[in-house]
Amino acid sequence: MRRLLWMIPLVLVFIPLLLLAFVASDLDRFRGAIESLLANTLEREVRLDAPLALSLGRTITVSAGDVFIGNPGWASEPYFLRAGSASVSVEAPALLRGRLVVSDARFRDIDLNLESLPGGERNWVFGASEAQDVFDGEDDSAGLGVLVKEFGIEASRLQYTGPLVEAPLRVVIDSAGQVINAHSYLEFDMTASV
Repeated sequence: MRRLLWMIPLVLVFIPLLLLAFVASDLDRFRGAIESLLANTLEREVRLDAPLALSLGRTITVSAGDVFIGNPGWASEPYFLRAGSASVSVEAPALLRGRLVVSDARFRDIDLNLESLPGGERNWVFGASEAQDVFDGEDDSAGLGVLVKEFGIEASRLQYTGPLVEAPLRVVIDSAGQVINAHSYLEFDMTASV
């Protein structure tokens, strides 16, 4: 009986770890479900056209390529975002404390089309609350509990179209990066042209 009682905690820990290893071994098998979840959440078309990868450990890393997020029907461009590659690493211990700490985020070959209309519609507002900004009317002083330690973008393009500019504003980003240095200061560096 003692031997059996000793095995219960071991099994309760081992089975979830085995399931996580199974999911991490081939994230592509869940591609359709992930696309549907993201599309339903954003209320936009979402496609993940390249292999997905998940690495589990003290840091959890999710990588994707050929990401497509569509625009709302009123927008002039067919897509809000196209990304050649994206990789985000989060610290697992922080998740257990209810915080999201992104230790590293890397993006390459991004095309981002931002668009607004004179009536206030903005294509960067997602979901059912598209008509209202998520910060309107609420006290946002508590913050989101997200810390991004290191961030990088390479070979990317951003375009803004809207009533604030006469012609589309285009920014070409050769490289952009952010890091929190040893003194906890934010360092930012960017090479771009407008």
